[in-house]
Amino acid sequence: EETQKELPHEQQPQEAQEESRYQIVLTEWDPDKGQFEEKSVPDLSSGTQIGPIPKPSRAFTFRKNLGTKGMHRLIEDDRPWSSEVEVVFPELQKLLGSITCKWGWADEVTRCASPYSALIYSWEEAQKEANAIVDGESDDEKQARDDLKELLRIISTSSGDVRLDRYFKSRQAFLNEGTIAHEALWTLFPPGTLIVGKPCHDETQILFVEDCDTFVRDDDAFQMTCFIFDWDGTVFGRVPFEVSIDQWGGERRSVTSLPFYPLEYYEEDGLTRGESRQKLESHLIDRGRKFVEFCVAPKGKQMFNYSNGAAYFYRGGTLLQGEHTDSSIDASRDNSRSSISNDKRAAAIGIGAS
Repeated sequence: EETQKELPHEQQPQEAQEESRYQIVLTEWDPDKGQFEEKSVPDLSSGTQIGPIPKPSRAFTFRKNLGTKGMHRLIEDDRPWSSEVEVVFPELQKLLGSITCKWGWADEVTRCASPYSALIYSWEEAQKEANAIVDGESDDEKQARDDLKELLRIISTSSGDVRLDRYFKSRQAFLNEGTIAHEALWTLFPPGTLIVGKPCHDETQILFVEDCDTFVRDDDAFQMTCFIFDWDGTVFGRVPFEVSIDQWGGERRSVTSLPFYPLEYYEEDGLTRGESRQKLESHLIDRGRKFVEFCVAPKGKQMFNYSNGAAYFYRGGTLLQGEHTDSSIDASRDNSRSSISNDKRAAAIGIGAS
């Protein structure tokens, strides 16, 4: 066995070469047999070999599911969409995990499925790692980088998920133009992303993304759960805030035209993005100090009245918007859990920090 490992690929025994390093399997429902049938795609090693010859042992199996029992939500040619990867090679499992664990995947990735969100969020880093040359690496670690390169190629060119394939066809245009399609909105909002919006009284705030939808159809709204910071009458803390971006069809749209978009795109007239963010940060810090002052003001100095405003109150732990009124707001019937008045809360959020 040790001798076989040292032989060049073309000199190794036929049985060792029969198992390709990268296997693609098509899974399709056969209505005549009443069961799923698997069909292997011809060896990826056939044709002209580019780059180092990979080891003959399996690195991963890429399974494209062309039919899923019970799936009713179909697109394009009435075919469902999905694919999954079974990662076999231990060093590739570790390499994938080191790149994607910050987005919730395991430290050693043995299986993943479309739309491969953690990998999409880490795409630039994954490409960099796949092409890196690191001194002192073992042969297996170097091989894992070649395996990752092949996995990225398959996902970005023929993933088996038509929505993901559409995204990659337009991805470079999205990046070059600063645009996005409604279907692919989720790719802008990894968990932890700071985003800009005006959810309260048309005042700019920065929100922290907790989670969001993945692919949505053109006629569905895109949903996110974000966090802002607020005062509950006793302490300051993070409060969930539900965000929705309405559908606009299939065309591309400027990222900065969205009601909520990543802070990295924020730009004011005449300023660079870096200068714009610095100016916004300074403004929000000053406003946040006022917000804190209002919240911790002595008893009897916490009441505010204003007209034609929107109250914001809590229900089920989530910040919600109440009805407009012609006088001061009273949302106490909606189970606000603050000990200060809801007029005060609404005013503070309208002025306050994110």
